[in-house]
Amino acid sequence: MGFRLHKGASSSTVSAERFIASGAIAAGMPVALAAGASGVGLGKVAQLSGGANATELLYGVVMNAAADGDEVMVIPADDYGIWEVDAVADTNAANVGQDNYLTATTLTLTVGASTLNGRKCQIIGVLGTAAKRVYLVKFDLYTRYLSTGVALSGRPFRSTVTLTAATGATPVTVLAAASVMAAEKVYITDLLLTVNGATAWTDATATIVTIKDTAASPVTAITAAKAQLTGNAKLGLLSTGITLANNVALGTGMTAGKGLTISSDANFGAGSDIVVTVCGFLA
Repeated sequence: MGFRLHKGASSSTVSAERFIASGAIAAGMPVALAAGASGVGLGKVAQLSGGANATELLYGVVMNAAADGDEVMVIPADDYGIWEVDAVADTNAANVGQDNYLTATTLTLTVGASTLNGRKCQIIGVLGTAAKRVYLVKFDLYTRYLSTGVALSGRPFRSTVTLTAATGATPVTVLAAASVMAAEKVYITDLLLTVNGATAWTDATATIVTIKDTAASPVTAITAAKAQLTGNAKLGLLSTGITLANNVALGTGMTAGKGLTISSDANFGAGSDIVVTVCGFLA
């Protein structure tokens, strides 16, 4: 049955936009913008194919069934609409907030692992009796783009973590890769690094603390030299002893789809814990 707009009062209204169907589309199906001339001055939309590895970028849900080339009305996905959608299996409130994707072809909702482009919905509740329940969802707008092809404005992030001298060579997650969409990059805009105590970071071998991404061959973003990691030191993005790679200094961003970690080049022999706060955005 596809998606149904979950309404409160019977007088609820919704805005819709006119498009031309690219291929047959069933009523209630989610669609993406499609390339190609319509011949009538309207854009085209195509039904999503779905699947855990889907790369389509959701635009909205169609109101009426349409054959290829017919006019179709589309309700754009937005931050406010709540939708009902069929579940692959009976569901309950334990699935609220779980990762999910739209199954291939049928576009029913499956709880389970997916790529971030595969994930199209945020599950916020359930509706109905046992064996007939449906999910109440909002669309995850971070998986879709504006019609110009430009990504939606970036998502800000702030993360504070602690790095311990004795285990400094073991990376500590600053931003999990799962938080970053496949097409997104991390852009670092601010840093506060504090040696939280009177003991300087010292060692005969270890020399630096770095923030890197989580690529298979990690790309360095920020390096802090040992000489500046003195007791109670407070270092910022532009402090002496802080080296910025071009991905930060020139704003080109980190590896697409990867998170951030902090670690040292070897375990340090001594040093009060480092508390680091990293700020930026994903786009």
